[in-house]
Amino acid sequence: MLRILIILCFAMSFTVSCYGETTSPTNMKQIDSSLVEATAPQSQKTPAYNPIIIFGSSRSDGNTLQAIKLVIKNQPVPVIDLRGLNISDYDYDSMNASDDFIPLAEKMMEHNPIILATPVYWYSMSAVMKTFIDRWTDLLSIRKDLGRRLANKDLYIITSYGSSMPKGFEDPFSQTSDYFDMHYKGCFYFYSGKDTKQARENQLSAEKFHEQIFLPK
Repeated sequence: MLRILIILCFAMSFTVSCYGETTSPTNMKQIDSSLVEATAPQSQKTPAYNPIIIFGSSRSDGNTLQAIKLVIKNQPVPVIDLRGLNISDYDYDSMNASDDFIPLAEKMMEHNPIILATPVYWYSMSAVMKTFIDRWTDLLSIRKDLGRRLANKDLYIITSYGSSMPKGFEDPFSQTSDYFDMHYKGCFYFYSGKDTKQARENQLSAEKFHEQIFLPK
């Protein structure tokens, strides 16, 4: 039975959805596939190691979600689907400061590591993920306090691809991580193509990535 997790975020509340169903257009969408369990009450101090996944894809139930499941297994990790949020393009005048980006950024600061999940689209990240990353510029201007809190957090990437391994795919993530004084930890590449031999390697790679995230040395 799927469990529904209620996230209370600051002054506004965001409710959880299951595979693309939200209670209202402005709610933060969170995927519940028996991977997400109830979090600790807000009164408790946020643990030092408390992963969160920010998921950006044109499909909420595609190959990238399969990759997420393969990596986190039964770990109670919140998965936030960017498709369910109102996050607009970066604006130099910050006229969009009231959309969902800042509340999500505030929520993100409660977690470590941060795991970004996106499919490979034309050798790069998805458009919705790129928009989200572009908005990190707000953390250098209108919310510098949040930008400073990214320092020393770990950053992981989960991606899916169907043909050849994309060249330079990780560069934007690793360089963004360096800019904010984060620790870039690498990427899990989930192969979704027709080569059965290559597809069988997904399980072993996911196991190693799982251990890297959840059983750090």
